[in-house]
Amino acid sequence: MSALQYLADATRMLNEAKPFVTVRYVDISNQIRLVQEELAETEEAFQKDNHKELLDGTVDVIVTAVGLLQMLEKAGFNTDRALRRVADNNLTKLLPDAWTAIKTVSFYKEVQGLETRVVKSRDQDHYAVLDKNDKIKKPIGYTSVNLSDCVPIGDPFTE
Repeated sequence: MSALQYLADATRMLNEAKPFVTVRYVDISNQIRLVQEELAETEEAFQKDNHKELLDGTVDVIVTAVGLLQMLEKAGFNTDRALRRVADNNLTKLLPDAWTAIKTVSFYKEVQGLETRVVKSRDQDHYAVLDKNDKIKKPIGYTSVNLSDCVPIGDPFTE
């Protein structure tokens, strides 16, 4: 079992210990706040060059985010399908040819005034377009992921 699967299982056990049967707005709101708090603590650790707390905080961000995903799953969201779709969709940002990457760089410069560059992946099989912060940019022809069938019909939360 991977460490990530172990973490998901442990988080699920912790969430199942909570007293609520249905997921309430307040539960989601509280969990989002926990994610934000952990992220802020992680940023603070990074700024202070505290590597131990940076690692601890990063794991805590993942734990609280997985907890949020599990709450959404309990409320009827298809989180497994959504995770797989988002991962698959993100992989479409890797381009099989340099020509599309070059056209994408031209698009960002001409249309958005954004400086980007083309890089070749470590496996030498793909290209990516990165901005100045090394964020992989969406290529020409990119289609956003559709998660509408992963969201329950009606209001999934109780008051």
